[in-house]
This record gives sequence, structure tokens and C-alpha cells, in this order.
Amino acid sequence: MDYSISSSSSGVTVVISPKRNLLLLVLVPLWIGLWLTLVIRVFFIGQPQSILGIVVFSFVTVFLAYACLWNLAGKERLEFTATGLAYKRILFGISRGREFSASKIEKPHFEDSRGRGKSYVPSGIGFSYAGKEISVADDLSSLDAKKTITTVVQEVPCLERCWGSYGEGFPFARS
Repeated sequence: MDYSISSSSSGVTVVISPKRNLLLLVLVPLWIGLWLTLVIRVFFIGQPQSILGIVVFSFVTVFLAYACLWNLAGKERLEFTATGLAYKRILFGISRGREFSASKIEKPHFEDSRGRGKSYVPSGIGFSYAGKEISVADDLSSLDAKKTITTVVQEVPCLERCWGSYGEGFPFARS
């Protein structure tokens, strides 16, 4: 897991690269090869009864290809400013994101992975926003998340009111 923190006059920016998943990087190309074999077989040999299977297989292939590309080149970008938090997920320069107003951020905490058993996504920064639980920075460890929030509060003191109560664990476990 790789991340960087930079400060500027407008706030603090954190850029996080996802943890690499070797199993995903090996199996997805094999899956896509199998999918291409089936598509070629259907269209050139002609087995119309398997068209539904190809469509379902195609949807799964698109999802897996996105996961593999995210694993290789995706980044999360958090921009902490005096007015709030801008969160973006970026893949090959194409981004989607959300803005969170500092006045509506409550109960910031370290967010454990919600998956059963061992998950390759270890953690994140969680908080309540307008009554909804939000999780960002999926690949930050507990220590890295704490360092990030400490840096944010030091560099942008007006964010002390919303991020100053940051704690380890789920918000309902704290008093």
C-alpha cells in the first residue's frame, strides 16, 4: 500500500494507491481469455443456445476487468480543506467523487474491513455524514489513518471541530 500526504495553503491532500492483489492480477487475464474463447466459438461455430451464457459471462468479465484495472492503476484522492472533504476515485484520469461539508461530518473513526474472514481491503476512514455511514481511503491501515487525520488537524486547525474526535474502532464503541 502506497500513500502520500501533501500540504498547501488551501488544505491537505492525501493520495492512496490500492493494495496489489496478485491473485486478481493472475486470474482475471485467464478469465478474459476463456470469455474470448467462448465468444469466438459462439459467433464462428454457431451455438445460439449459449447466447444467454455469453451475456452473463460478459457482465462478470466487465466487472472483473474493472477490478483488475483499479488494482493496477487506481487511486483515491482526499482533499481536506477548511470547508470540508473532497473525495475522488481516479482510474486513468477519469474520476468520480463526492464533496462532504465539514459541518455535517460527525463521529470520525477507523473503519475496519466489513468482509468476513480475511479481506484484502484492510481498513479505511469512516464517519457519519447527514445520517449515513461513509467510508473512504479503503487501503489505509489504522496507523496510517491516524497519521493522516493528525496531519489534517495540525495543518488545517479549523477542522479540529469535525476531525478532532477521531478514534480507533467503530463510533458506537466509544463514548
